[in-house]
Amino acid sequence: MAYISSSSSSYASPALEKVINEAMLSVIIFSENYASSTWCLDELVQILECREKGQIVISAFYGVDPSHARKQKGSYAASKLIEGIVKDILKKLNYKLSISEVKGLFGIEEHIKKVKSLLRMDSPDVRVVGIWGMGGIGKTTLAGAEEKINRGSSFVEYASIKYRLRQMKVFIVVDDANNSSQIEFLVGDHDQFGYGSGIIVTARNVQVLRQVADEIYRVEGLNDSEAFDLLYSNAFNGNTVGTEHLVLSQRVVDYACGNPLAIKVLGSVLYSKSKEEWESALDKLETVPNKDIQNVVKISYGELDDKEQDIFLDIACFSKGYDVDFVKRILDGCGLFANTGIQNLFDKSLIIIIQNKLRMHDLLQEMGREIVREESIKRPGDRSRLWKMRISITC
Repeated sequence: MAYISSSSSSYASPALEKVINEAMLSVIIFSENYASSTWCLDELVQILECREKGQIVISAFYGVDPSHARKQKGSYAASKLIEGIVKDILKKLNYKLSISEVKGLFGIEEHIKKVKSLLRMDSPDVRVVGIWGMGGIGKTTLAGAEEKINRGSSFVEYASIKYRLRQMKVFIVVDDANNSSQIEFLVGDHDQFGYGSGIIVTARNVQVLRQVADEIYRVEGLNDSEAFDLLYSNAFNGNTVGTEHLVLSQRVVDYACGNPLAIKVLGSVLYSKSKEEWESALDKLETVPNKDIQNVVKISYGELDDKEQDIFLDIACFSKGYDVDFVKRILDGCGLFANTGIQNLFDKSLIIIIQNKLRMHDLLQEMGREIVREESIKRPGDRSRLWKMRISITC
């Protein structure tokens, strides 16, 4: 089925919108009066949206020179067709974003503002911004939200991607990067992009970003208010929370320590459960961590070498909160090359250092201790580290 759009088209009724959406091919006939019709422009926007989903689009010109549309001469100069299309697309996309895309992304607005300020999209320079943080903290979500805000610049017909990129203002997201040489190959040559282009690269390892990014933004966890909103959205579907769940909700928020992934996973697990079931599930978490959460935060640990893994486990079991220099002396005494190891743990978002004290997210500490516990499930005597002991003396 094909749909033909021309200046003689009728008002874009719901039935007509359905025809456009279901068409396999659309033909746009640019006549002399096409650009002056808001109905036609609305149809054109919808057709371009369908084109992004795979619909074939053919343009034809009737009674008008094609160069008039391309160079905005004649009647097309008076109504500024191209500018009107772009503005209309941006308006619709931003509206859709504000209504649906940001829904449920608690605390995202402030992050978006900060990243947009680093991108400086109104600047003629090509900017690369890195987004850095631990697994599950929201890097991909933030980058995705940024991509949707800026998607209006992507409605362009590609004839030769490499050639056209040199003339286009583009917005590119490279998600979960783990190799700086690959990123350098993709985005290192700024001359291949048009002036004012923006590029976001997300990574758990800040070292990947240092060689390619003009600015690096570290994503922090949710505050308590945002964490409660996210929990209630997932555990109660936005309904009113009974007083019997308030204290238990605080336990969930404390456990997640601002990590959105952990809150969403636990909220889904606890959805429609009774107070007693909540208590049982939270008690279980104290001894048996949730596998879905652990699998995400464990990714960076798997990228460490043997020495760095030993350092991470020592900090998780014994050294969290201790002075960095004191811990380094102990680790060096064990032949673990503490300076390099601790720096790599920091770069990969596995630890932070505040006022020269070693800090670690509670979920990461729990993951480290679970790794040690799993070592000795079958043979308790093989456990490499002990941080809690019970001594029983009988006479």
